[in-house]
This record gives sequence, C-alpha cells and structure tokens, in this order.
Amino acid sequence: MSKREAISKLRSYLAALFDVRYAGANGNSHSKAQGYADGYMQALADMRLMNERELLAVVNEERHRAGARADAGLSAPVPQATTCA
Repeated sequence: MSKREAISKLRSYLAALFDVRYAGANGNSHSKAQGYADGYMQALADMRLMNERELLAVVNEERHRAGARADAGLSAPVPQATTCA
C-alpha cells in the first residue's frame, strides 16, 4: 500500500466519523466510526507511514470538510470494513 492510498483510506474513515458526529448519531455508530479511524491512524503511525504532524494535518482537513458538508446538508459515504486473510 502506498502512502497516497493510506491517506485516502484514512480520509474516508475520518469523513465517516465526522459525518456521524455532525449528524448526531447514537453512541454505537459514533463509537464504531471512532474505532476505525483511531485504529487506522495507530497502524499508520506504527508502520511509520505517517508521523503525528501529518496525521493531525489530515484530521484537521477532514474536520473542516465535514463541517462544510454538514452546513450544505451532505454526507460522505461510509467506508466498508476490510478483513485480512
């Protein structure tokens, strides 16, 4: 997996998280989205694909994008979980 692909996947997880948050979803939906995003960020950091500063920059960008979508009444598609064989 390239760094570009990893960032794209991270953005999808973060978009789903922030959209769930802005939509006022229940705790289960929010917790699940938070777990995917947190786990993926931890994996990227553990593999040294991204450092803390890079991760925070992506989080900040996606938070702003999600806020703009919420203001416009839009939402991002929810990413599907992947499994490893």
